[in-house]
Amino acid sequence: MNDFLSPQSIAVIGASRNIKKLGSAIVRNIIDYGFQGRVYPINPKAKKIFHLRCYPSVLSVEDKIDLAVIVVPASFVAKIMEECGQKGIRNIVIISAGFREQGKKGLDLENDILRLKGEYKFRILGPNCLGFINTLQNLNATFAANLPNKGNVAFMSQSGAIATSILDMAEEVNLGFSYFVSLGNKLDLNESDFLDIWASDKKLKSIFAYLEDVRSGKHFLQKAREVGYEKPIIVLKPGETAEGKKAISSHTGSLAQDQKIINTGFEQNGLIHVDSIQEFFNLMLIFNNFPVPFGDRIAIITNAGGPAVIATESLIKQQLQLAKFSQVTIKNLGENLPSTINIRDPLDVIGDALSDRYEWALHNLVNDKNIDTILVLLTPQFMTEIKKTANVIVKYAKQKKKLILTSFIGGVNVEKGIDILQKNKVAQFKYPSEAIKALSKLIKYEKWKVQNARRNKFYQFTAIPIHHKLKVEEIFRHKQNEYLKDAEAFKILNLYDVPTAQVYVAKNKQTAKNYLELLKYPVVMKLSSSKLIHKTDYSGVILNVKNEKELLKNFDDLVKKARKYVLEKYIEGVLIQEMLPEGLEIIIGVKKDPNFGHLLMFGSGGIYTEVYKDVAFRIIPTDKISIDKMITETKINKILQGLRGKSYDVSAIKDILIKIQQLVIDFPQISELDLNPLIIGQDFTKVVDVKIKIE
Repeated sequence: MNDFLSPQSIAVIGASRNIKKLGSAIVRNIIDYGFQGRVYPINPKAKKIFHLRCYPSVLSVEDKIDLAVIVVPASFVAKIMEECGQKGIRNIVIISAGFREQGKKGLDLENDILRLKGEYKFRILGPNCLGFINTLQNLNATFAANLPNKGNVAFMSQSGAIATSILDMAEEVNLGFSYFVSLGNKLDLNESDFLDIWASDKKLKSIFAYLEDVRSGKHFLQKAREVGYEKPIIVLKPGETAEGKKAISSHTGSLAQDQKIINTGFEQNGLIHVDSIQEFFNLMLIFNNFPVPFGDRIAIITNAGGPAVIATESLIKQQLQLAKFSQVTIKNLGENLPSTINIRDPLDVIGDALSDRYEWALHNLVNDKNIDTILVLLTPQFMTEIKKTANVIVKYAKQKKKLILTSFIGGVNVEKGIDILQKNKVAQFKYPSEAIKALSKLIKYEKWKVQNARRNKFYQFTAIPIHHKLKVEEIFRHKQNEYLKDAEAFKILNLYDVPTAQVYVAKNKQTAKNYLELLKYPVVMKLSSSKLIHKTDYSGVILNVKNEKELLKNFDDLVKKARKYVLEKYIEGVLIQEMLPEGLEIIIGVKKDPNFGHLLMFGSGGIYTEVYKDVAFRIIPTDKISIDKMITETKINKILQGLRGKSYDVSAIKDILIKIQQLVIDFPQISELDLNPLIIGQDFTKVVDVKIKIE
């Protein structure tokens, strides 16, 4: 794969003499920026393009060709690729559009390409892409306007327009790149492949990606976790709204994905997920020019009280904290600042501040060990020296003692100051809240690195006895795309030492009476059928059954209800269960995502789970640290930790989460699992209902 981005010879198929066509722009870009390899324009209607000999076909070229860039209409691509295969070319870039994103006809064309890929073992970038840039080779194999400066950033994008916008912004501030890759429709090569390539590049400092969908999600996250210890991976990924998902589908033909799963996977594996192009670009500047803080102690300098209040509120919401200035800093600041100024964080140098007050503040704060990051706010007031203050900030930012972020708030009056900041690669945010949100992501990433330091292996869970696993295997044998019977599901939980309410399934009334020798009244009765999953939807649950008379009557009633909905052969009987004291209802579950694999779920349980939607997820496998955090993300956690003198045994919940995860790791054919509810009381934790589905 490394030779894909570093070819020694390139054929441009669809090369053109017409400077308005893409085939002309790509050839010109390759030769104009100093690529030292061989270039072969392919066009049967031309003898020369620019100063280069032109060939009617790749089969006419005598030399070996490392890379073919195809710029012809979509309907001709398969024929061209057939010739490339015969020539022995294995690396292909398809610039052409008109494939999956255009509907069924385009999808059929993609399938033709996939067939040829299998036959000739091609590696394909695109289709519907710009190509790629390798500044280390002076290679611009795109139709983007310029070759970026050399640098330490790798950037891949599923949108050509987003990519060219970022490259243009980077040129203005002299920000360099090592690689840029336009992913297009990702028919073959995708984000995981380029992480593989860039993982071993010691010179790269960071990897940035604009993604509209994530392919091979589980592999991507595993690879990102490995790479992320050395190189931060920052992703701009839209798709929060239904309208956004629809737009994604029409743009590149990508299928909509559950953004909550993606957010969870990114955070769990150390990726930084940003929300806007400006935040994306600012993090490029920060990671490649300034120290990234680990600590969360923030000092704010401002010339106005209102923005400082907003910044402080935002800071607390992001779980960061105001710094406490050292006594030395307080003393030094007081020597040269007006006596009317309160020497504390936020440090308000007040509205008549000239640049010298900002300078004195920065001079002292950058040397205070109680401060991790400095946020400088400026509003355009009558006395404000906007350009001079910007230059002061640049001076201290370049010392790199502390990360300094800015928010010059305003319009035309602050533009010249913003220009100075941006040209010197100081991250400028339109609003203080945007700066603090970005900063919190940087700090979370640094903390993730420490918490997960070199721990690529997940926590090893308590081993389950082999004879227990064999019994579970026996239950699963010959089952496909179906829910387990209640008795089977509860048995599996018992084999994995998950505590459940005492439960029996009675096939007739006499058996039900016999089970009462093992249980005490009152009991719960439920209809039992693997075809009737949500028992309450069928009035299939009866609580507080107090005596034998009620037991026998309810047995008949439940069986009659079941017969309304399913055939007799699907009625397994009636479930007789101990009735537990009142407690909190929790849900623990697993669902299988086609792209990211199994997801572990925790949250508020009971019949209103889908209404409250108080749940958090983690991608399996996960570790104890992440399980702890998953629990704290839910609203019910506050009740578990203690409310009005009551608290619960959260360790018992964690133990069950770990065992359920182990069950799914041992038996990946489980596609769905719900413990709902799991009831937790002051002195007990037990599952009262369980569903398990086999794929």
